[in-house]
Amino acid sequence: MRRPGDDEPTQYLLVGTTTDGRVIEMLAVIGEQHEWLVYHAMRATRKTLRELDLM
Repeated sequence: MRRPGDDEPTQYLLVGTTTDGRVIEMLAVIGEQHEWLVYHAMRATRKTLRELDLM
C-alpha cells in the first residue's frame, strides 16, 4: 500500500511472510534506479494490519 502523505520519496507499507510462516511488516521506498529499498522490517503489529485492513 502506498502510504498517504507528502513524504519524499513515497513510502510503501507491505506485509509478507517469512520462510517459517511469521507475518512481517516492511516499509520501503523506490530508489533512483527503480530498485526497492526496504528500510524497516519487523513482526507485523496490529496497527499495521488494521492500516492495511487485514484485521
